[in-house]
Amino acid sequence: MFRCKICNKLFCPMFRGVFCEGFEMLERLLINIRLWFLTSSRVWIIPIGLIFFGLISSFLFMSLSIKYALIGIVGITLTTVSIFFAPYLGVILFYVFAFCAPEELGGIPFSFAIISMTTIAWVLRELDPKKMVKSSQNRLILVFWITIVISAIFAYKREYCLTPLLDFTQMFIFYMVTINLINSEKKFHHLVWAIVIIFALLSFKGMVSWAMDGISRISGAGGDDDHFAVALCMALPFSLYILFTERNGFKQMAAILSFFLIISGIITTISRGGFMGLGMVLFLFFLKVKKPAFLIIYLFFFVFIFLVGTLLMPKEYVERMNTISHYQDDGSAMTRIQCYHVGGRMMVERPITGIGIGNFNKIGHLYDSCIEGLVAHNVFIQVASECGILGFLAFVGLIISSMIRSFRLRERLKTTHDGKKLIPFTHMLEVSFFAYVVCASFCGSMLSELDFEFLYLLIAMGVCLENIAGQKIGNSSQHLTREENGGKMGTAPYF
Repeated sequence: MFRCKICNKLFCPMFRGVFCEGFEMLERLLINIRLWFLTSSRVWIIPIGLIFFGLISSFLFMSLSIKYALIGIVGITLTTVSIFFAPYLGVILFYVFAFCAPEELGGIPFSFAIISMTTIAWVLRELDPKKMVKSSQNRLILVFWITIVISAIFAYKREYCLTPLLDFTQMFIFYMVTINLINSEKKFHHLVWAIVIIFALLSFKGMVSWAMDGISRISGAGGDDDHFAVALCMALPFSLYILFTERNGFKQMAAILSFFLIISGIITTISRGGFMGLGMVLFLFFLKVKKPAFLIIYLFFFVFIFLVGTLLMPKEYVERMNTISHYQDDGSAMTRIQCYHVGGRMMVERPITGIGIGNFNKIGHLYDSCIEGLVAHNVFIQVASECGILGFLAFVGLIISSMIRSFRLRERLKTTHDGKKLIPFTHMLEVSFFAYVVCASFCGSMLSELDFEFLYLLIAMGVCLENIAGQKIGNSSQHLTREENGGKMGTAPYF
């Protein structure tokens, strides 16, 4: 049993006094709401909020049945209040909604609404121009956005550029919001947990679909199996991080369950790119484990998974994975090679500005009738063909610089006392970036869209981690001086 620090009552270790903490947080929230609305300078928010609430309510009643509209109104009210008094929750909610793609519910733009509410809450409550996070990554993303705008201006068909341009602009704005709101280790940890939980639940849904409807390619909420597989591969290191850094037994069990669910989810997509991404994640994690005992456990675990998977793996999955080594006999693989050739021709014809963002699948048939309506199936080829060589360099520079900065940050953290707990985060981000690079080189469809949310989330998390580490390093400067005079610094427990 566990004695709660707040009410001194005994609880099961699983709950850790969560009920008392919840009531205490609710009480503080109500007090803050009362104090905030009593401030005369902010009374103008009330009529604006009522107008906004009325518009949203009317839209819900027109789009959904009364039951779902009422549920939606309650949800929006709670979400708005939560985001306003804890704006970083808006960041977490946005990515949860982005990965679940709830826009299918009545065509309501949930993601845009959350971005708007979070940005407004950030501006009103926390924005301080002098304290805004500054990073070279910001400039790289800005350069990439400029190349996209230029490609849209000189596009082959401009009418296809507006939607992807607005989508990327939205991601750029929210990237800035994210790096300024996720500014503590606790908030960063909450974001990691949210990612693990949402992808574990989506994977579980895919497994249920296999059990109920038979074996088929699971595409996730976004409607694309390759996109879903890559996102799962990028989320898998997050569950591994939690497993090897948490000390709470219940959280470790949750991480193990999430790890198995996400691997199962990758399998249910029957994606060859996802299969290679899964192999990359497991291989890199094997290289990063330092402790011999954990290395032996990992090897035993990997062999066990391989043997069980070989015996229980569906025939359809094995047959599709075998086409990786015999791609000449697979029509889908040969079509992708044709897409690569077309992308190369586009780059040669328009090397500076590209054909225009969003144009590849619209005009690809002009180069080869066999790829009509298809994307490049390689995000790097698609970026180079649509945004030109400058856009390609900016895009690749974003990924490479993020990985290099993560490595350098880890070397800095090894020399500090308070910052060593952040070292596993750097490994987590590096492995996720490698998973993206491998999968993005072979998968297509929605993955090849330039506003792929998870990639820019990783870039933002890297900047957030540098900001948090800067605070840790500053706090441990005095301790570091003492250690340098006669002691040795510790290292991360498992990496």
